Amino acid sequence: MKTRYYYFNKGKYGEETQELETLQENQFLVKTLSSLVSVGTETNANTGKLSWNVGNHGYSNVGEIVELGTKVEGFQLGDRVYSQQYHTDYFIASDEIWPPCFKIPKGVSSNDATYVTLATVALRVIQRAEITIGRTVIIAGQGTVGQILQQLAQVNGAAKVIVVDLDEEKLQLSKKLGADVAIQPDDEKLKEALADINEDAAPPIFIDVSGSSKAVSWMLEQAPMKSRLVIGGGYTEKMDLDLNMVMSKEIDIIPAHQPKCPDEHQMYHPYSRRDNIKYILNLLNTKKISVELLHDSVITPDGLIPFYDAAGKKRANQPIINWQEEK
Repeated sequence: MKTRYYYFNKGKYGEETQELETLQENQFLVKTLSSLVSVGTETNANTGKLSWNVGNHGYSNVGEIVELGTKVEGFQLGDRVYSQQYHTDYFIASDEIWPPCFKIPKGVSSNDATYVTLATVALRVIQRAEITIGRTVIIAGQGTVGQILQQLAQVNGAAKVIVVDLDEEKLQLSKKLGADVAIQPDDEKLKEALADINEDAAPPIFIDVSGSSKAVSWMLEQAPMKSRLVIGGGYTEKMDLDLNMVMSKEIDIIPAHQPKCPDEHQMYHPYSRRDNIKYILNLLNTKKISVELLHDSVITPDGLIPFYDAAGKKRANQPIINWQEEK
C-alpha cells in the first residue's frame, strides 16, 4: 500500500509517496481522518528558516485504526487515535514506534483533536510560567497557541487575563473565548488594564508567544519590578536584550520550549509529553477549553501544496486537512 507525505528539503518542498511495510503482529494500521497545518513551522521549513532544514511536514494527526495485528493490546478496530504523525494517508503504529497513539474520547471531535499538539505547546508555557491562583497574566500573541494559552491560564487559576495582539479580529475572538481584556500593544491601555492590581499583590506574569522580538522588548519595558517573562513558541530572529533593564527590575526570563519536555517521566521533570497530551484531551472532553472557534478553514490534501505556494499572501491561520474526501 502506498501513502502520501509532504517533505521539505533545504528550501524546497513537495509531495512524495512511499510503500508501507508489512504490518507486524504488534502493530496497527491507521487511516488519517484529519490533520492540522502548523502554519508558522511549515512555511518556515519551506523557506529554510528553521534550525533543521530536512524533514516531513505535519505533527498533528487524527486517524482511525483500520487494521490490527494479532498481539496488539489496548486498541480496537475503529478506535480514533491522535498522534504527532506527519501529514499522510496511512501509517503504521505501535507502542514501540514514535510517535505513540492516544485514544480520543467520544466527546472530542476529530477536528478538535488535531489541535492537541499546539495545545501542548501552550500547556508547556503554562507549566513553565507557574501561574498560581489570583495572578494577573498578560499574553502577547493571539494566534492559535495564544488563544489556547489564555484559556489554560484561566483553568490554572489566573484572576485576570490580558491579551495583546496587532490584529483586531484576533482580539475579538480572544474576548469570545474568555479574555478579560483584549488590547493592541499600547503603553497607556496596558497601564490602565493593570491599574487594579494591589501594590502588595504578586507582580503580573508576562508571556510572549508572538514570535516577535519587538513584542518581547515591549513586554520587558512594561514589566514592573520582580515580574516574570515567559517566552514560548519559536523565534527565527535575534534580539538585543537590555540586560540593564532586566537586572534593575530583577525580571525572571523563562524559556518554554515544548520539544524540551521529555517524552516520558524523568526524575527532575515533573511533566512529560505523554501526560500533557492526555491532559489536553481531557480538557477538551470536559469542555474546560475550546478550539471550535479556531477552525479557520478546511482543505483537502490536494490543496496543501497550493497552500504552501501561497505563503506570504493572505491565507488561513490554521487550516485543517480533511483526508476523507478529495476535490
